[in-house]
Amino acid sequence: MSNIPAVVIKRLATSVPKFKKILAKSKERDVNESDTVTIIIDMLEEVFGFDKYSDITREYGIQGTLREKCKMKEYSQLILRK
Repeated sequence: MSNIPAVVIKRLATSVPKFKKILAKSKERDVNESDTVTIIIDMLEEVFGFDKYSDITREYGIQGTLREKCKMKEYSQLILRK
């Protein structure tokens, strides 16, 4: 098992409760897909350290439909380093 850096533990401890509240309120309001994507993008950035401008692509076409995606590189290591 790898050691988790203190900065990552601190980020998780502060960010997860914040997003738990946001997600609970969003569920109550029955938010639309666009709002849900915004919340997920914010979570990927704040909790996991993704850069929302270079690491995350919002939509791309697959056989005539749009799908959200996240570019996967070495993110298990990236998350632990940030």
